[in-house]
Amino acid sequence: MAISRVTNSLLIITGSMGAGKTSAMAEASDLLKVRHIPHAAIDVDALGVSYIPSATDDGVMYVNLRSVCENYAALGVQRFLLACAIENLAQLEVCRDAVAATDVIVCRLIASVETMQQRVAMRETGMLQRELVSNVVRLNDILDRAQIENFTVSNDRRLLNDAALEMLLKAGWISSRPLLPGSRSSTRTTQPTRQMNNGMELPAIHTHGYTPNELPSPRGKHQLTRKRFIGRKQGCLAQLR
Repeated sequence: MAISRVTNSLLIITGSMGAGKTSAMAEASDLLKVRHIPHAAIDVDALGVSYIPSATDDGVMYVNLRSVCENYAALGVQRFLLACAIENLAQLEVCRDAVAATDVIVCRLIASVETMQQRVAMRETGMLQRELVSNVVRLNDILDRAQIENFTVSNDRRLLNDAALEMLLKAGWISSRPLLPGSRSSTRTTQPTRQMNNGMELPAIHTHGYTPNELPSPRGKHQLTRKRFIGRKQGCLAQLR
């Protein structure tokens, strides 16, 4: 039996390949989690990684999206983050319908073509690397012409959590960074860069204004391990955190 559900808010993160859609989505999910804001984050491309001669990849992908959203809606989820390159209004309406959203906001992540191509080249080391790197410019041009986004956020030469925070603020999903009980500072804190025995530096850890002891612990009986999927129609690279 079909589930009757209406999603209040849908935030779509669009952008060319290598813009950082999936990573920004995961970071935004973390920012919502520490604020105890129920939501679901979905990498749409990962739902269509298949080879089915009798069906189109996009068709299967959106059918899967609808099913996944219905499962989340049955649990009371009414906010959805989607990472998906939206090339035209028709695709936007398909996403809106699949999620059953009444309020849709589209954020486009932008970065220089050189940065995006470098990211794709480092990420995609398989047989389609050259083709995928060349697709960065093609998709970027399509998005430039479509102008589907409500606003843009730069994701180039800056901390990922800064880009994700700006995105959520512009979308109106959060109003500010709330302080946890006992916090004395209203500014973000960054732990010093750590150095390994081999001299390699690890990147500074951004705590969004919280001290390490103040960060909320995961809810539930078990600590969850988040799986990040970088999806594309030709294949998918899974990264475990």
